Amino acid sequence: MESQVKIGFASTYPPTVSGLSLYAEELSDFINSSYDDISVEKISANANRFYKNINSADISSYDIMVYNIGNHPMNQRTFDYALKYPSIAVMHEFDISALKDKRRFALSDPLSSLIEAGNIFIVHSEDNRERLTALKAKVFKINEFYFKNKNRIPVKSGDAIGVFGYISKSKGAGEILDSYTAYLNAKGSLNLFFAGNTADFDLKSELRKRGLEKKVGFFENPSDMRFDYLMESCRGAVNLRIKESGETSANMLKLFSMKKCIAMNEQGAISKEFKDCYFKIDINRIIPSLKEYFEAIEKRESKIEKMSADAYSAVKINYSIEQAASKWRELFLKAEKIKKYNLKRKKNEAWGKIRCFKEIIGRLI
Repeated sequence: MESQVKIGFASTYPPTVSGLSLYAEELSDFINSSYDDISVEKISANANRFYKNINSADISSYDIMVYNIGNHPMNQRTFDYALKYPSIAVMHEFDISALKDKRRFALSDPLSSLIEAGNIFIVHSEDNRERLTALKAKVFKINEFYFKNKNRIPVKSGDAIGVFGYISKSKGAGEILDSYTAYLNAKGSLNLFFAGNTADFDLKSELRKRGLEKKVGFFENPSDMRFDYLMESCRGAVNLRIKESGETSANMLKLFSMKKCIAMNEQGAISKEFKDCYFKIDINRIIPSLKEYFEAIEKRESKIEKMSADAYSAVKINYSIEQAASKWRELFLKAEKIKKYNLKRKKNEAWGKIRCFKEIIGRLI
């Protein structure tokens, strides 16, 4: 058997609670367990005693580096290394304005910095493939995948609506609370809960201000298994983005795979991918739109059941981890094949090796 292609997979990893962390862990584990010709090593950009830290990793020991990047300061170190040793950057969000190019004193666009450094990009949506192509970047599209449920015991859906992930102003946390208040005032009976971490929105304080501290649940920093349990136990979910992130959402894909009807505003990538498979929220009329959604969920209206079934079918057909891993393997092996015939480098010089990644993979575009 030929030698394995060795991949360095840089990312935040659990116990950091984020869709990006789970994506990196599940994909790297699946590739390692499924293929003999590829070896993926997890390189952690956060404090993690289980995996090699990115600051101590020997970058030159990997055939290809992969950097998982999202719009949160915890991804800063991954971003820094993608600038220093450009290779493959996985864009989990198109907007990465929370990151900074520390090499420059003046304010600069972090996405432009990644492009100028020579990274090849992986995106999960056709929208972002077109956007990056227009910026003269080299791009592959590989669909995101839904995470398998870690619960071993089936959970029956209850009488609650869930809000999952980071709790922030940009995700409409205040508007969701105001909509739920309007629903309660109209004699609604469903419960509401948030599961995740707060960002720029003090949820506990806002609940007290609105007199909702005994009516709205808050599961802060839940474990992966607890998160899965809450997803499975909810009757529906709300996912607002006042500011579009520009990519699909792992949490939403997982909820779709559980046959949950999700209320969302128009969000670009995921809205186009799933079209009529979700309950559409008018961003200019959030409160009445969400109130209508709460009422439709409570009454178990037929349109809710149809949206859930359509979303389930779409995610099962196009968003499996088997499909995603196969695309990644194809990319890695093509890059390795080109490298064998074309790469000349000093083996003990990290920059000399990493610098060639863009030349290798760039030939695949």
